Amino acid sequence: MKKKLFTSIVFAVLILASLEFVNRLVFHPFLIFRDLFITAVIVGVIFLAYHFLSTMSKNKEQRAFLKAARQSRKRLKKQGKTAKTVYRAQKAIRSRSTAHLTVIEGRKGKKLSRLAR
Repeated sequence: MKKKLFTSIVFAVLILASLEFVNRLVFHPFLIFRDLFITAVIVGVIFLAYHFLSTMSKNKEQRAFLKAARQSRKRLKKQGKTAKTVYRAQKAIRSRSTAHLTVIEGRKGKKLSRLAR
């Protein structure tokens, strides 16, 4: 029931819209162009505002990243070449280390006796 009502309402709106479009096209063709121009301007303003705001937030992140990179370069230049080799050696040693695993002693015999039953 609701589907038939919705379909008939949509059909009626489409008929009225097409009649209004034909009316404007015959009697007031300039109004169609004016409405299209106003719609295009509004959509353009919304698009530019969205584009500007999204670019501005990206620029903040980019500036922060570039600032951090410059500070890192300055710090590494001050430390010299010897610090670089020591840092690399320490990093290599840390990455090779394995995780320290411990064996948990449990009641393994109990599980076996339960299965035997």
